[in-house]
Amino acid sequence: MASENRPYDRFASSERSRARAVKMDAVREAARHAFPSPDIQQMLAEVELGYLVEVAE
Repeated sequence: MASENRPYDRFASSERSRARAVKMDAVREAARHAFPSPDIQQMLAEVELGYLVEVAE
């Protein structure tokens, strides 16, 4: 019934599927690599510190 009102749904659905596949391929590719990362608590503290420090112009 909804497709009767919006004939473009079929196209939009295939585009969403394609976009989803592209994103998943990017995630899989990134997961193949190893990157050093800090402890999550350290990382959050550094982010918070960045919000608290005034930026000089």
